[in-house]
Amino acid sequence: MIYLETGDLYYNTQVYFRKNLMDDLPNDDKAWQKAYHAWLKTQGAVIVNSSFDLIRNALGVAPGYDKFGFENESDATLFVLKWA
Repeated sequence: MIYLETGDLYYNTQVYFRKNLMDDLPNDDKAWQKAYHAWLKTQGAVIVNSSFDLIRNALGVAPGYDKFGFENESDATLFVLKWA
């Protein structure tokens, strides 16, 4: 598995998700988490939680601690090119 830090990449995906996908969802952080993780999966990414017991944000991510995980190197490369 290929791991990428959630820093700036996460911020950019979060902004896109908020502006383009969140308005169609109920005002519920559980629905936001499910939709965000499903959207990431369409891009070949999953959130890999850190081993620390941390408080996560409304999208279920602890930025700077959790990582994006990819099965394919090509998915990781496209993700970086798109969201960097």
